[in-house]
Amino acid sequence: MKKHPLIFIIIFSCISFAFLPSFLIEKSVAYYGDGDCGNYHGITYIEVPKDSDAEIVLDGKNDESFWHESSNQKGFKSIPLSEQRGGEIPKIHTLNITFIMTSEYLYIYCEWKDTSEYFEFPPDKDGLSFCWDKNTKSFSAYYTSHMDTVDMGGGIVDLWNWVYDSDKNPGENYFCDDNSFDEGGFNGADPKDVEVAYEYTAGKETYSLEIKRKLITNDAYDVQFTSSRWLYKFNLAIYNDSHGSDHAISWTYALNTNPLMQYLPLLIASQYTEKNEISGFFIVSVLIAMSIISSLIIVKIQIKKHSIRNEN
Repeated sequence: MKKHPLIFIIIFSCISFAFLPSFLIEKSVAYYGDGDCGNYHGITYIEVPKDSDAEIVLDGKNDESFWHESSNQKGFKSIPLSEQRGGEIPKIHTLNITFIMTSEYLYIYCEWKDTSEYFEFPPDKDGLSFCWDKNTKSFSAYYTSHMDTVDMGGGIVDLWNWVYDSDKNPGENYFCDDNSFDEGGFNGADPKDVEVAYEYTAGKETYSLEIKRKLITNDAYDVQFTSSRWLYKFNLAIYNDSHGSDHAISWTYALNTNPLMQYLPLLIASQYTEKNEISGFFIVSVLIAMSIISSLIIVKIQIKKHSIRNEN
């Protein structure tokens, strides 16, 4: 049987393209929160269920029926976070979180273990923070030195920060700190529009936190949950009797608010921000994919031609 060098060249090219990303993309490091998620290990997407009938009573408990409906469980995720302790093996925390969206609000329910009830000894604290990508060029959970967006290429990150406060009673609803930062650092306190209520269950040694925020606000520094945008990147931090950089941090996650996106490559969608920019990594990925597909088509054609010759 006559061999076709072209076929072997094409197969070798396909294999090369398949392994090329492993040389272009840096390897994932040891603990959650470290490294640029866009390049190290990818981003986890969470589809947000829409429930127009959901009405929350902010009390820190998930006793409303909509939290437990089967159709809303796709908004649930267990998120691992790790503490940064220098050269030590980091302690791992797990936060269980559920997202639900109505026509006007985003609801979030969080639960996490904390063995020390109601810790408040400034500056140390118990707390939970959300960092939301508003319009950075390359959002990451990894902040190299300060809370700024210099290494993300600029843009704004919207920061929601709940901290245990002895002046606030369990089950009481109030507005938590709402801030933002860009390449120059913090912008100062934003108008408070993130409403919360917390509980602590001593028997389970667990904090629970309910969060409610309007999809659209009047603050220019807030992330806006609009119908024209469907992916919202974020990461989390848990404070356990700690402050500053001494906390547990997650990798980057992204809310997917458009159910139709499950039928499209999330790689494409993940590159869009409020600026509607596309990253160079995305372009390279598309070119590699197109090359592989083209090579496979050529291989199939060559094999078919070879079969026809053998039959003749």
